[in-house]
Amino acid sequence: MNMPLWFSLWSFPEPYSGNEPAFLDEAEIKCASAFTSHKEAIRTEVLTYLQSHKTIPYFKNSMVHQGKGYHTRSLAWWGIQFRKNQSELPNLTSILNKNPEILSLSINILDANSSILPHMGDTNAIYRGHFGISIPASLPLVGIRVQEKEQSWQEGKFNWFLDAYTHQTWNHSSEARVVLLVDVLRPEFKNQKKRICATVMTSLFLQKRIEKYSLFKRNQRWIVTYLAPLLIPLVEFRIAWINFIRKY
Repeated sequence: MNMPLWFSLWSFPEPYSGNEPAFLDEAEIKCASAFTSHKEAIRTEVLTYLQSHKTIPYFKNSMVHQGKGYHTRSLAWWGIQFRKNQSELPNLTSILNKNPEILSLSINILDANSSILPHMGDTNAIYRGHFGISIPASLPLVGIRVQEKEQSWQEGKFNWFLDAYTHQTWNHSSEARVVLLVDVLRPEFKNQKKRICATVMTSLFLQKRIEKYSLFKRNQRWIVTYLAPLLIPLVEFRIAWINFIRKY
């Protein structure tokens, strides 16, 4: 079921209109078993790490409907390697190094009594997985909705979905929800990995400015149309340079 490559950068605010299923079976994701077969070691590693490390609030505050919010700690993010974080999470880093199709890997926390508003992902080039680390409750209190379908998270298991579709998450319990976010490049797009990462990073760069500056917000479509094509090759080079000099 091959679909054309799609980016929200060029389509926003129009949603993705593919015909793939909202959720995927874990068996369809090659690297999933590397996590599930070491679930106890990974869970212990992540929870121990969080005892002594702060996470970083996600830049898009407008996505969080209520509560303290949504915050993360990355090991990889659209091809950028965060080696300082990787050095303290050896089990996860080993999986990351053995599976080059993983573009992003991060620890994601949704605080108690918080929810993330419906939003669409940046591209259909990836499948996104949420691997349960600490899940305080199941539906209807805590869950994820993709299109019109809902699922609960479970500790030590994945929920795989097409991030391009409109989706939302919520945690109406009294404890934080902790998952690993894993973005896996779809096999049909494997030869376009660098372009995909650079395009999404360009999109995120512009989203941050649109979120922060009224000038960018007022001229969003003009900026995307004329500036983004110039930025993408520069961002591709910057990703390679950051990894080469081991900046993070």
